[in-house]
Amino acid sequence: MDNWPLGDAVIRQYIEGFYGHGDYRAKYWFIGMEFGGGGSEAEVASRIQGWHDRGGLELEDLGGPKGVARNSRWFQPNYPLQATWKQLIRVLLSAEGSPPSREQIRSYQVNKLGRKGGLDCILELLPLPSPGLNSWLYGPFCKRIPYLCDRPTYTAHVAPLRIKHLRDLIAEHCPPNVIFYGSGYAHWWREIAGADFRPSEVDAVSSARVGDTHYVVMHHPAARGLTGAYFEAVGLLLAGTIRGQKGAARGVEKPL
Repeated sequence: MDNWPLGDAVIRQYIEGFYGHGDYRAKYWFIGMEFGGGGSEAEVASRIQGWHDRGGLELEDLGGPKGVARNSRWFQPNYPLQATWKQLIRVLLSAEGSPPSREQIRSYQVNKLGRKGGLDCILELLPLPSPGLNSWLYGPFCKRIPYLCDRPTYTAHVAPLRIKHLRDLIAEHCPPNVIFYGSGYAHWWREIAGADFRPSEVDAVSSARVGDTHYVVMHHPAARGLTGAYFEAVGLLLAGTIRGQKGAARGVEKPL
C-alpha cells in the first residue's frame, strides 16, 4: 500500500471508529461480520478516505443530498435491489406488518435504509471492506500496522475491541431487536449478546432475550438455497406473530 493515497493514521481511525449506518435509537439493529465490497485498492482507499473527509463519524447516514451512498448505483435509477440489504429490509418490513412486495423493499432501500431517525441500524463487526473471506488486500500495511499482515491476525486483534464496543452500545441504547446475520459466526454473536442462543420456532434461526433486547441469529442473505419466505419468517418471529410456521423456510447451513 505504499502507492495508496491513504495514511496510517486514517486507516487506524477507520478501524477503531467506523461501525455502520443508521441510528442507534433504531428499533432494529442488524449486525454482520464485515463490510462488503473493497474489490480493488482504489475502491478501498476512496471509501476510507471519504469516510475520514466526511468527519470520521462512528455511524453515518446513507441518505440525503450529502449521504455517503448518494452516488451509489443502489440509489440511482433504476434502483437495483442490493442482495444483502433487500433481505434485511424484508425482515424489518415483515416484523412491522405483512410480508412486503419487491417494490416496497425497493422504496425502503432508496428512501429509508440507514437513515438518521429511521427504523434500522446496520453495523459490522469487522470494519475493513472485503469482497470475501479469501481476499486480503491489506498485507502491504504490515510494516507499519503489524496486525494487518493477514486476515487471522487482523481478526484476532480487532474483533475483541469491537465486540466490547458493540456490547457497550447495546447496553447504552437498549435496542428492542438485534439481528445477527451469518450463523457461521455464532461464537462472535454469543460474545456480543452475552447469552446462549436456543432454537426458535423457525428452522435455522436461534434466539435469546437479555433484558429488553431480543436477539436473533439467522443465515446470511448470501447463503445458498434461501427464499424470501425465510426472512419473512424471521420478521414474524421478531413481531411475536410466528405461530405454527416451523420449517416454513429452510437454509443450507446447519442450525445453531
